[in-house]
Amino acid sequence: MGYLLVNLPLYFTGNQWNPLKAAATAVTILTVVSTGFFIYQDSQSLYARKQQSIPVIVAWTRFFSGDLKTQLLPTLKGCFYKCHFIERHEQKLFQQDASAYVLHGRDINMSDLPPATPRQLKVLMLMESPYHTGSPIHQVPPNYFNATMTYRRDSRYFFPYGQFVNLSSKDIGRNSGAVYKKKVRSMLKRKTRGALIFVSNCQTPSKRERVIKELGQYTEVTVRGGCENQLSFGNGTRRFSCKRDCDDDALIGQFG
Repeated sequence: MGYLLVNLPLYFTGNQWNPLKAAATAVTILTVVSTGFFIYQDSQSLYARKQQSIPVIVAWTRFFSGDLKTQLLPTLKGCFYKCHFIERHEQKLFQQDASAYVLHGRDINMSDLPPATPRQLKVLMLMESPYHTGSPIHQVPPNYFNATMTYRRDSRYFFPYGQFVNLSSKDIGRNSGAVYKKKVRSMLKRKTRGALIFVSNCQTPSKRERVIKELGQYTEVTVRGGCENQLSFGNGTRRFSCKRDCDDDALIGQFG
């Protein structure tokens, strides 16, 4: 903070000292100095508030065997808004309350929930269908969550499995996984087999395994994943032997 140097003149009436004018001048100067000091203090407080205005979002649970932060952090790339997205053990590094907690529905621990306060978002993050939400979620107190993050479009925060976006020629050059007409046509020319299904849940409520078997009666269906043995029969469904280093391009070339 700087200092204000004030030259206080002496007030005389003729050859007589005028204490009233001198006192009025002193009060005026004191007011100016005090106002400047409080403006400086307010500016410092405003700066501190601005520094703390960046919201803190806490990944409260894990995401299956991995970190929820690792799962969600890439989605913030290029986001216009700023935030601190942290794991729960990192909260001690921030001198402010969390603005939101994100909890993965399948990893909820009823004995370890963040406190329910109306000023904070409690976001339920789930990529499973309602049938596979898991039992703990049904034990959560009513109205505990005030936001959702799922693959459903009616979620407050839409989190799809994937989506198609338009790419510029520069983007295509940088992204080897980009799909464009020329690449698709090239894949179709190399296509030698029928349908390819990746599936590891062999007993589903929707009974999709029955559909796979029935489809195999009319066309060749290759099953990959944990259900290869159960769904590979002589009715058109078969296994596809592929080494561990079998890449996506080889699979797409045969089944795309």
